[in-house]
Formats: sequence, C-alpha cells, structure tokens
Amino acid sequence: RLMKKQNQYFYAQDNVAAAIGHLIAADDKNLQAGELLDYWLDYLPLKRDKTEAREQHLKLVRWFNLDNVLFSPGNPVGLHRLSKILKIFAEVYHTKRLSDEEVKSGIRLHIASLQKHPLVHKHSDDIWGGLAEEDRARLLEIQMSSLTI
Repeated sequence: RLMKKQNQYFYAQDNVAAAIGHLIAADDKNLQAGELLDYWLDYLPLKRDKTEAREQHLKLVRWFNLDNVLFSPGNPVGLHRLSKILKIFAEVYHTKRLSDEEVKSGIRLHIASLQKHPLVHKHSDDIWGGLAEEDRARLLEIQMSSLTI
C-alpha cells in the first residue's frame, strides 16, 4: 500500500513539472518564465510518466540556447542552470524510456556546440566541476558519439 502511494506521488510530481513546462511554453517571451524555469529544472528529468518525460525533455532540448540570457554562462544564474541542464542531459540521453531519437539528437547537437562557445570555455571549470564524475563521463560519451555522426 505504501509503495502504491509513493508511486502515485511520483506520477503527480511528474505531472506538476509538466504543467510548469506548459506554463513556460505559454509565456516563454516573458522574463517570468525564468522564475518558473528554475522550479521546472529542479523536477527534471521526469522519470515515471514516460509520455510527459519525453515531451518535457524535448521542450528543454528545443528551448536551450546558450545565447539566451536565461541559459548564458556569462551570468551566475545562467551558469547554475547550465550545470543543471547538463546533468539532466546526461541522465536523459542514457535512459531509453526518458527520451527518443529526436531528444538524443538535440542533446548531441547541444553538447557539440558547447565546445565552440567562448563563454563555456571561459567558465569550463565552474560548469564541469559542478558535475558528478558519472555525469561528466556520460557527457564525454555523448560528445564522442556526436563526433562520429
């Protein structure tokens, strides 16, 4: 009985995160989206509701842009978000039920573009140093796979 309640809680948590993602999508030109973005990122990656997981992870892949002030490593908030997003990308990419080929392809493109971005290079110690060794290894594997495509 306890397991069933916990499982329901986690599905509800995924659905709350998805609802936040929908709110951001409806208001992505407004700076208030940045406030919701942090809350949304805290819930990602979604793990229980596979349909919502793929949809929300695809949204992240589509929204993520290093030239957008919300994600730019040139400011402390953007730098913090970038580390979170890389951790999410590392887990999503390596978990089949959390992504599809469109999500994986987007992640590969983002990881490849990180290497070319001057602000990422300038802040690389902060970005990569904040990640667990396992996440760094996963991201390196993604980077290597993007070189062979």
